[in-house]
Amino acid sequence: MIKMKSKSIFLTISLLSSVCFGQSSFSYGSSSSELFEVTKKINSVKSYDNNLGDIVGSAYMNDEFQSGVIFKNSESDGSWFIRYNAYNDEMEISKDISSTSSAEALLKTSEIYCVIGTDKYVFKNYTDESNSDKEGYLREVFNGNKYEVYVRDLKKFKEETKAKTTLENDTPAKFSYKYKILIAKKNNKPITIKLKSKKIINALLEGDRKLFLKKNPSIRKINNLSKFINSIKEIDKINS
Repeated sequence: MIKMKSKSIFLTISLLSSVCFGQSSFSYGSSSSELFEVTKKINSVKSYDNNLGDIVGSAYMNDEFQSGVIFKNSESDGSWFIRYNAYNDEMEISKDISSTSSAEALLKTSEIYCVIGTDKYVFKNYTDESNSDKEGYLREVFNGNKYEVYVRDLKKFKEETKAKTTLENDTPAKFSYKYKILIAKKNNKPITIKLKSKKIINALLEGDRKLFLKKNPSIRKINNLSKFINSIKEIDKINS
């Protein structure tokens, strides 16, 4: 089980995104056009001395790098190998799809976004559930004529908890996944909402509120992301 290693791994993960060496552009994308300066150097920390197998879960949405496409101002820079570190909120890039580490990440700017498989990630300013201004990567799940819906993927880290008595077991350090749902009126700042009647209605255009209630007489049934997206699609296509 982890003893002091839990904290050292936690610090290593934190350092990975916080120590920078400035901007650079590099040429392992497949684009034949002039390469964009879309990356920054982040500290490459060796973890061979840390027993990562003792940590439950992962900081990544997908541990393996996947083929993806990077866009700057909607212009493609070709195919790259990318994975999303949801704990550090970093888009890591590698020269090799089989790599297990990376020293490069996308610059965090609204001008640059990427598509990994079928998932589109954009860097945006948004309002969190406490009505505070934040910024970070959002996964676009719907982009209509009047509304946009996003998901904020999050990985939380909890350190190992030692057993208090001999009858209990240690609880290993772990990463856990959670997500937040955000909605935006077209080309406006996304706001984080909970799937509750008042929250949903207040997030809509005033002219759509009665229509939404008519089509969804029991808003309590809109209790997951899929149902929420479908309910927004219904009003998005009307009078748009």
